[in-house]
Amino acid sequence: MNQKLLFVGLCSLILYSVELQGQVVSSNVKVTYTSDNNEQIIDNHPEYYIDSVLVKGNLIGAINPKDIISINIDKGNGSSKVFIKMSPSRKYSFITVKQLKEKYVSGQDSSILYLLDGKLVKDDQQMIDENYVSRINVVQPLSIPYLTRAEVCVVEITTLSEKKSR
Repeated sequence: MNQKLLFVGLCSLILYSVELQGQVVSSNVKVTYTSDNNEQIIDNHPEYYIDSVLVKGNLIGAINPKDIISINIDKGNGSSKVFIKMSPSRKYSFITVKQLKEKYVSGQDSSILYLLDGKLVKDDQQMIDENYVSRINVVQPLSIPYLTRAEVCVVEITTLSEKKSR
C-alpha cells in the first residue's frame, strides 16, 4: 500500500513539475508599452514632400523612380526634408486615411483603428495616394470575440505595393 501511495505521489510530483515547466515565460520576449500622451517621440527620419505635398509612412515605396524629375534635400535645423518633383504625366491623389475612410466606408461612428499594409497608423492625417489603394477591409468589433465590448472598428488599408509583395 505504501509503495502504491509513494508511486502515485511521485507521478503527481512529476506531472506537476512538467506542467510548471510548460508555463515558464520566455525571457527573450520584449514587451513595449507606448503612450503618446506624455511621450515625446524623437524621429530622425526626414520629411518627404512629393510635388510640395507632405507625405508620411510608406508612400515613398509607391513611387516609380522613372517618374522622378528631381530630388532636393534640405538639411535644416533638427530635421531633414526631401523634396521630390515628379513627372507631370504622373498624377497623385493624396488623401488622409481619415478622408479615405469617410469616402469609402459608411456607418462607422465608433473609434477607428487604422492599419496600413499591416502596420498601425498612429495619425489619422497620414497621407496616402488614393490611386494606390488596393483594398479596404473593415473589421467590426462583433467579429472579434475579445472586442465585442469595445467600440473600436478596425479599418485595414492595403496598397498595391503590399499586394504585389505577397
